[in-house]
Amino acid sequence: MILVLSLLLGALSYYSVISFLEVKEAIVRKPALVQLNILMVIPIVAIAILSFVVYLLHTHLEDRISHALLVLSLWLLCTTALFIIRNAGNRRLSVIILALISMVAAIAMTPIDFYNTVFEGPHYGLPLGISIFFIILVYINWFRMARSITATT
Repeated sequence: MILVLSLLLGALSYYSVISFLEVKEAIVRKPALVQLNILMVIPIVAIAILSFVVYLLHTHLEDRISHALLVLSLWLLCTTALFIIRNAGNRRLSVIILALISMVAAIAMTPIDFYNTVFEGPHYGLPLGISIFFIILVYINWFRMARSITATT
């Protein structure tokens, strides 16, 4: 179930960016590029802060790291969808579904107790793999959008 939802979110993210690339005319280039550059830096700062916090809290390292990366990756998916809606004026159903599902999932996964019930036991490979997949996908999509914006200016 979780893998199916992850693949659905990944596919929605990919197709949402394709719809962003099709609607280049409505994009205000300079502000969109500045916003996209800020979006690319913020997760790196968040991961640095996460590393520092995990270093200070020596208990349940695998649990904390996989939980934080999963929540971060879900918020990145939501942010990507909201960026597309705001800057391209694209309100396709796939973009709205991506924003809603990823936001609800991020809010639901934020309490670590709920996360532990969903991913019970010491199996941290699945959420860690999903998180890394989403983060890589989001950055690939952001670079595609940035290249599209700079190519048309």
